[in-house]
Amino acid sequence: MFSRSKNETILTLKYLGDDKYVVEGFTTVDKAKSKDIQYLLIPNSGGQPPLSFTNANYIFIQLAKVFCLIFLHEENVRSTQNQKSIVWKQYMAGWREVCDECSTTLFNYHYMCKECGYMLCIECSNELSQINSEKRKKIKRLCTHDNTYSLSEFFPWE
Repeated sequence: MFSRSKNETILTLKYLGDDKYVVEGFTTVDKAKSKDIQYLLIPNSGGQPPLSFTNANYIFIQLAKVFCLIFLHEENVRSTQNQKSIVWKQYMAGWREVCDECSTTLFNYHYMCKECGYMLCIECSNELSQINSEKRKKIKRLCTHDNTYSLSEFFPWE
């Protein structure tokens, strides 16, 4: 059995298989180890060869318009939140995070229940916040906690 302090509300877990988990990672900078942060600060720390200018330019042109729209949308949401209340969440390579309500792939910012980990995209969170409590009870969600959602942000991890 795992116990935690009352001040610790969010844990990052790694699945080991056979229904076994270990605590791994961090949700705030003050809980990070120096080896965890080095991957965030060192450019090209993955050892990959650099892209040629032509290849980099092609990729940028193809993705720039969509990326900017998504970024501006999420930046608008982030700007309404207190920076200290945003929870960092480890990005898992090869793992696709989706909204538990609509199954849309999560880009970066999303809302996560601090009690059960239920994740909502920005759009689903906006829709749920605008309906009254009577209609909310009729929605068949797995998470029934009210007012426990925190804005979460993915960050790169090796």
